Amino acid sequence: MITGQRSPGTAPEDAELRALERRYAGVRQQFRLSDLGRRLTQRRSIAVRHNTCGLAGDRWRVELDDGSVLRLKLYWPVRAAIASLLSLTWVDGEGWRAVVGTTGGDRVLLRAFSARLAR
Repeated sequence: MITGQRSPGTAPEDAELRALERRYAGVRQQFRLSDLGRRLTQRRSIAVRHNTCGLAGDRWRVELDDGSVLRLKLYWPVRAAIASLLSLTWVDGEGWRAVVGTTGGDRVLLRAFSARLAR
């Protein structure tokens, strides 16, 4: 017997754990995004390494300087090269609001119906 290591689980236990992960995935994302919003209020902004827009301009992938990746599905297409993420908030009945700073120094408001943060 090897101590300090998890023994392989049975198939029903593994299936139950995967079901729990799926069940609470939305709660986990809500916590991650809310935490990012709190960090932005403390730091004022997070630099963006790289951002890409989908073909129609309504799907965004934003690589942040802290190594995380923010994906947004926007209500309306927006095309802009961004330099920083300034704020991220949830608005009931509307969805996510993100304010970004462009490379030209302008501020752009993004409204998204879906947001995901990967670390």
